[in-house]
Formats: sequence, C-alpha cells, structure tokens
Amino acid sequence: MPDERSEPTIEVDSDWKAEAAREKQKLIEAEKKTAGSGGRTDPAFVELLNLLAMQAQLALGGYEGPDGRAMPPDLAAARAHVSLLEALQRKTEGNLSDEERQGLNDLLHNLRMHYVQLAQSMGAAGSGRPGGPATSGGGLF
Repeated sequence: MPDERSEPTIEVDSDWKAEAAREKQKLIEAEKKTAGSGGRTDPAFVELLNLLAMQAQLALGGYEGPDGRAMPPDLAAARAHVSLLEALQRKTEGNLSDEERQGLNDLLHNLRMHYVQLAQSMGAAGSGRPGGPATSGGGLF
C-alpha cells in the first residue's frame, strides 16, 4: 500500500514555459512603450537640456559679463550648442517621455528662432563670415 502522505510533485510542461516566456516578453515591450511615450521626466535629462540651452543663450549674446559690459554674440558657438541639442534629440528619439520630448522640441524651436533673428539683424545670414551661419554640417535648419 503506497504512502498517502508522500510529497506532491509539480510537473511543468513545455507549454507552460513557452507561455511564461511570451508573457514576460509582452511585459518588457509594454514597459518600453510606456517609457518612450509618457513615462516620468528624468530630472538629470532636464538639467542637461538646461546646461546646453544656457550655453547657447550665452553665445547668442545679450548677457552681461563679469565686468558689467554686454557680452557680444558668437553665432558660431551658438550654432555649435544648438547642434549638440539636435544630436541629443536624434539619439534619444523614442526614449523620451512626452514632456521631455515636447520640452526639447520647444527649446530647439526657440533657440533656432533667436539665432535666425540675431543673424539677420547682424546681416550675417548666409554671408559665410566668421560667426555667421555655417553652410554645411546640418544643424539649425
């Protein structure tokens, strides 16, 4: 007579393992979608945007230097900083929250508009002069 108090056994078939693997993959994909389309804003990313934007703004002029005199604009430096933000935008595509993406888009739009207005007011737009807009390498437009 067999011992009725023996330990129960658990049988795991391959169908159960396959289903568990599919469910795990679905969760991973859902998490990726959430992170890319509406996840939380990363404060470090916002600080990085602020740092690069401030450098671009300083290069666009209008700020006082330590001596109290207005700092002259440097269009080449402004363009370089905007190009860095554009590279960041390209490399993070699909990995930003909605708020981060919109903030970066707005920031770039505002910097580009400021750059164009300043370049036009300086008469440097398309002139190829040092400090004016470059004619190659992508960037502002």
